[in-house]
Amino acid sequence: NYAEPLNVIPDAYQDAQGQQRTNLRFQGFVDDWDCDWDDDAEPVIKLECCDNTRLLIDVQAPAGLFVSPTLPVDRAIADYLSNFPNFAGLNVVTLPAGLTPPTLKSALAGTAYQPQLGPPPAKGGGAVEKLSVWDYLTDVAGALGYSIRVDGTDIIIQQPMSLLNGAGGARP
Repeated sequence: NYAEPLNVIPDAYQDAQGQQRTNLRFQGFVDDWDCDWDDDAEPVIKLECCDNTRLLIDVQAPAGLFVSPTLPVDRAIADYLSNFPNFAGLNVVTLPAGLTPPTLKSALAGTAYQPQLGPPPAKGGGAVEKLSVWDYLTDVAGALGYSIRVDGTDIIIQQPMSLLNGAGGARP
């Protein structure tokens, strides 16, 4: 068998059905790595990794900054993330494609809707709870009944597939 060196393998290719495919399998951070070059066995490299969700987990959500209740949630989240220079290059995508996502204002009941509050304060008093940007975004997406995940540099907001009507679609 002949194998190409990794630096020669293309990032994208076309499969037998003519669909564009990618060779990208992981994009993120290596937390720990180890090499085992035993003379009696194949060399093994072990990697412990975290995807780009780490970018959002490691940043504390400011209490005064909030996702707009009047914009569709994908645009509202993109605008929210634009306040952080370290998130430049991340894209916000809605699935299924072509779906117009709801706004927080239209989706939440009047009693649940709390405009311009951002992350909630701590339960015990004046100190603000330390909430990561990722935790805040999962709360926002979850309040609308959507899921949120990171795939490469895309933050994907997806309407979950319903068991009864099949809406939303499965992950590709």
